[in-house]
Amino acid sequence: PSDIRIFVIAEALHRGFTVDRINALTQIDPWFLCKLRNIVVMEKRIAMEEASLSRDLMLSAKQCGLSDAQIARVLNGAAADGGANGDAEKANVKTAPKWSELAVRALRINQFKITPFVKQIDTLAAEFPACTNYLYVTYNASEHDLVFDEHGIIVLGCGAYRIGSSCEFDWCAVSAVRTIRDMNEMDIFNKATDDTPLFESKHKKPSFDYLKRHKLYAKKKKPKQHRFASIVINYNPETVSTDYDECDRMYFEEISFERVLDIYEMERHCHGIIVSVGGQIPNNLAIPLHDAGCKILGTQ
Repeated sequence: PSDIRIFVIAEALHRGFTVDRINALTQIDPWFLCKLRNIVVMEKRIAMEEASLSRDLMLSAKQCGLSDAQIARVLNGAAADGGANGDAEKANVKTAPKWSELAVRALRINQFKITPFVKQIDTLAAEFPACTNYLYVTYNASEHDLVFDEHGIIVLGCGAYRIGSSCEFDWCAVSAVRTIRDMNEMDIFNKATDDTPLFESKHKKPSFDYLKRHKLYAKKKKPKQHRFASIVINYNPETVSTDYDECDRMYFEEISFERVLDIYEMERHCHGIIVSVGGQIPNNLAIPLHDAGCKILGTQ
């Protein structure tokens, strides 16, 4: 087996191979093969309704896991083949693709009002209510688990380790997140006034070490005033950057244009996105995200 095996299986399903036949040839568990078949069946349904894609079908496709780019590819393929009726004359005419990822996104959001929801990952095995900042995005929900009221900075991680992208990018992402959190602590220091207790002098602000040594934050009994919330998007469980204790919000999600833009738009008060600490995958998203209206930080 090679890394293209899954694509060969998808092509076999498109050609009408049954799950039992593929199971006999590959010994892959039928449960996984049925999940792949569901994707193929959904693509065929979209191709049949290429001329009049309905909201219900769009929602079903998103709940099944199809991306906007994948839906666009299926719609363009159906149009090139002359639609579901198979118009041979149309199929022989080469035209520019009618659908793009952004076109499908605009249809989904502006016309169908279909957007994903953010849910918390249950880290307590359902024994107690989960209040962690370990998050994921899904279309199989009806409301968010949290309120987007923080002014955050999004840091894109490196994703899966591969040649040219390894633990050094995890270190970069974690360093960026810790710098954001240090900026918040320095913001408390800058807001200190002459009336703040434990000052060595009424006319001189204490050093930052002095504040930490005397646990000024606890004695003031005031919540930490965050200037920026640290938000990480990454999907590699073997990295420190996916430790939800390292940041204010941890999205365990794919680093794709669609998903990053979804999170950016949901985090309405977001200050921007740092793409330069995660390696080539987030770097490749810099221009598309910028063109989509996102504020990219750390570049000139």
